[in-house]
Amino acid sequence: MTFRELSAVLWKRKLTIVLSIVVAVAAAGAYFVLRKPSYQATATVLLQPPSTNSNTVTVNLADPLVVMASPALAARAKSEAKGALDAQISASVSQTTNVMTVTATGPTAAGAATTANAYAKAYVTDVADQVAAQVAKIGQAMSSITAAITALEAQDPTGKNPGIAAQITSNSQTYAALAAQQVAININGPYASVQSPATVPGAPAGSGKVKVGGVAALAGLLAGCGLALVREQLDTRLSAEEDVAEATGRPVLAELPVDELSARSEQSVGVIEQPESLLAEAVRELRTSMRVILEDKPGALVMVTSPAPGDGKTFVVANLAAAWAMSGRTVIVVSADFRRPRIEQMFGIPNGEGTGLAALTRPGAVGAGGVAGGSPLPGRPEVEAALFATRVPGLYVLPSGGTPRQPSELLDGPAMAAVIEQLSGFADVVLFDAPPVMAVTDAATMGRNVTGIVVVASEGKTARDDLVATVDRLEATGGKVLGVVLNRVHRSSAVTYHPYYRSRG
Repeated sequence: MTFRELSAVLWKRKLTIVLSIVVAVAAAGAYFVLRKPSYQATATVLLQPPSTNSNTVTVNLADPLVVMASPALAARAKSEAKGALDAQISASVSQTTNVMTVTATGPTAAGAATTANAYAKAYVTDVADQVAAQVAKIGQAMSSITAAITALEAQDPTGKNPGIAAQITSNSQTYAALAAQQVAININGPYASVQSPATVPGAPAGSGKVKVGGVAALAGLLAGCGLALVREQLDTRLSAEEDVAEATGRPVLAELPVDELSARSEQSVGVIEQPESLLAEAVRELRTSMRVILEDKPGALVMVTSPAPGDGKTFVVANLAAAWAMSGRTVIVVSADFRRPRIEQMFGIPNGEGTGLAALTRPGAVGAGGVAGGSPLPGRPEVEAALFATRVPGLYVLPSGGTPRQPSELLDGPAMAAVIEQLSGFADVVLFDAPPVMAVTDAATMGRNVTGIVVVASEGKTARDDLVATVDRLEATGGKVLGVVLNRVHRSSAVTYHPYYRSRG
């Protein structure tokens, strides 16, 4: 996918992207409204590394993180704070600076600061107790050595016993080493001190509203773009002229924009009601394309159909017929959709049961024989009598005449062929409003009896597969598909040039 194609897809799906951003930002807002505030306070403790003397460690301290997680320190911190602590504690030690960071997280700012300071002070006190215990232990060892020396001296008052003298010398050396270690421990202290006490935080922990809102908007944008691309891949509906050409290999004869007037009134024909509208200009473009394809030969027979109901084929037939008649040609519109006849309503033509096309093609009917008694097929007088003039000069309608029981058989019978032959002699062009191809077989049976077929597809509604199947089915039964009309387009080539023509009119 090129950058231009990607941009077109994202613009087409802009509503999806906007909704994704709105949802993400709204979720972030809801998070700030519903979340409980959490405050963090931090105290730092400076750790003095153990000193060495002649490569002999003088003091041994427990791992600070192990001590911080112990129940004994929690009890000491509670005692230090003189009350309950409502914050959770965590700690980390920097190996480069020998600083332990004590972080308390709780529902209140004061509680977090109190907890951090209580744990920091409790740890300093615990370290002091560890050092005091080691000093006391050394003192006990020194007392034992003193007692041993005293006992040895009592055994040899004269000091002439070499063995006893050696023991006294050895004990004296041990005593001196212990005394030196005791002095070193005291000199190198303190081994832990509060470097920076915790202060009461002024705002809850976590990112601010602006930052979180910005991140949420960015996440919504990315998610929206991804969703837009997925929807585009899964959407099989036609959305552009290129889709039609790629799907069917047939040309797009015209793109008819959405017509608000027709949407408000089912009997409105935009070419007649608003001849200067974008729709009217697009229909005239369709008329020109058709005249070129048909080489403007009189008596052309064109069937207009669509893949499914609701694509707007009747709307296209009515406007195309009006535009063609308004150019000075004689046009006949045949209401051949027996199941849903609507052309009559568009032009205000009566459609009585058993009249019009139904009467002309019904087996056994007067003037529509050929089945019983060898009576002749519909002739020129019968067909001409069934035509109704409209408010547009040169435009006539052959109504459906109701809903017969077997419409497919009527449209494929010899009487229908005779009607088509007669109609071609009355007008420059005859347009047939045929049923949808995917719904019934009527259009497929009619297609082989006309000059060409125009398929109407609705942008954003007609599926590509349905359009392809429609073209294939029509051509498989002998029909010739001239092209496709893309209806209900939200942008059209007429949009670009129409203001120019109006400004000069």
